[in-house]
Amino acid sequence: MRIEVRLFSYLCKWCGKEGNRHSFVFEIERDATCADLLSALKIPQEIPKIILINETVKEETYPLEEGDVVSILPPIDGG
Repeated sequence: MRIEVRLFSYLCKWCGKEGNRHSFVFEIERDATCADLLSALKIPQEIPKIILINETVKEETYPLEEGDVVSILPPIDGG
């Protein structure tokens, strides 16, 4: 199935891109979860991240569906 992936900040480097934002279409197996996507993208589990599916925060166990927009971003620090 096809999904859109949006990476932000330092997470872009796992796709070989630099900058603050990178978006691309990704083909993944049906019944895949967010964790499966992170593994396919080779984003280490220990890296702090927030996952949004269609603009709603979801856990790594959330099942993906055809056409989902998955945004992966680092936690926001303030100060």
